[in-house]
Amino acid sequence: MNCEEYITNYLSAHADGELTPEEERAVAQHLGSGPADGCAACRARLAEERLLKVLIRRQAATVNTPEELQARINAALDRLNRGPAPRRLGTAVVHELGRPPTWIPLAAAAVLVVALFVGGGLPGMHRATWLPDSGVSVIPASEALDEAVYSYETFETAFRPTVPSHSLAAIATAYGAAEMPNDMWNFQYAGYNAVGGRLDRLPDGNLVSYTLYRGRNGDILCARYKASDFTIPRGAVAEYDGHSFYLYKGYSLCLTVSEEGHFICVLTTTAPMEQFRHDVSLAEAFSFE
Repeated sequence: MNCEEYITNYLSAHADGELTPEEERAVAQHLGSGPADGCAACRARLAEERLLKVLIRRQAATVNTPEELQARINAALDRLNRGPAPRRLGTAVVHELGRPPTWIPLAAAAVLVVALFVGGGLPGMHRATWLPDSGVSVIPASEALDEAVYSYETFETAFRPTVPSHSLAAIATAYGAAEMPNDMWNFQYAGYNAVGGRLDRLPDGNLVSYTLYRGRNGDILCARYKASDFTIPRGAVAEYDGHSFYLYKGYSLCLTVSEEGHFICVLTTTAPMEQFRHDVSLAEAFSFE
């Protein structure tokens, strides 16, 4: 597999987690897993594609689309899907316009995001009403895993603490002062050290905490925020002690909903699931407030 074949035929489905097992093996061989292994350029394109999809979904969640517009969009997509590329939508557009395939997702996302941010929405759309002072996130359950993956990819190489981070106790104190959960995962005995903690804002304006751990098996990012009427996403590969484990878009994730306060905690890592579950069990045994 070369770069053109990957980007044209597999990139979009890979970002959506829709590859078959055979395709996943072929793609993994092309992408590799590190600086000296595989195609770094295509790994970067995959991260970019996932980011763009998250941005589009985030903004789409803030608008109400009239049924007439939905029908027009679906009809247009159906026409494109009947084009010369049976598997991937982007390929038909590329062949028709005679342009390199790499610009298609960027251009489409740029148009949508600019329209939503600057123009106040696409024609016929109206922004939803946010309640930023409620302290409750409105990120839908179906997007909780996407949000976690996007945050991991963002912070893996560019994490800067915004709270005192010389110890887990210091991070916990800062979180507690901000009225965020201050019970900390202690991954020390699983071979991880805490890099630091951050307090940020979600797209709806509400607080989220990020704690990054780094160890022999890579990084683990812990994200926590408050959500109302949260439904556990389907597709968990394992569930125990209130934790739901997912294999999602090449990542291992652990999602937990607290019994008090309706806080969601999502742990994200690239470590294999079996190792990750072992590390989570160890961390939970030694966690503290």
